Amino acid sequence: VVTNHDGQSATKASAVSFVEPPTVSSIRNESVFTDHGVTSDIVAEQVQTLVRITGVNFSSSVNSVQFYYGTSAYHPCKTVNVASSTEITCTVPKMNIGSYQVFVTNSDSQTSIEAVYLNVEALPAVSTATTDAPNTFFHETMNSFNVTYTFDKVIQGLAAEDFNLTNAAISGISTTDNITYDVV
Repeated sequence: VVTNHDGQSATKASAVSFVEPPTVSSIRNESVFTDHGVTSDIVAEQVQTLVRITGVNFSSSVNSVQFYYGTSAYHPCKTVNVASSTEITCTVPKMNIGSYQVFVTNSDSQTSIEAVYLNVEALPAVSTATTDAPNTFFHETMNSFNVTYTFDKVIQGLAAEDFNLTNAAISGISTTDNITYDVV
């Protein structure tokens, strides 16, 4: 209803619509590993780079997903994929160790304000490494041997490309608990 100063008024149904801002409720992969301050020849710079953000009211053309540390330092996602109005995936940029609040901004400039955080942790360290290789000089007829790595925390998604090898190749990696890995 619109009323003029002289008392005349008009009514029109559905003349104004309200668009709810995006709301972030969770980040499915809540820990991302980084190599900041940690030396490791075993794991790549970031073991997990893809995060899945859930919530409501994500527009089909989300403008940005950013991670803030404190009030000023921010890191935008490298790629953003809107799976639906309730789910976004994005590739996390390289960030220092810390806890980052996530903000989603829709194409209409509305931004989420919830306190949902992404925790970036140091790379897991290798607690033990054992092998079944003979303790003698290796020569070119040696086919393969196993190495078992035990880490100090859970690692998900460890792959052959996370290892730096010279004159060797990995034929398989297996784990039952994401802490101890057998590498052939």
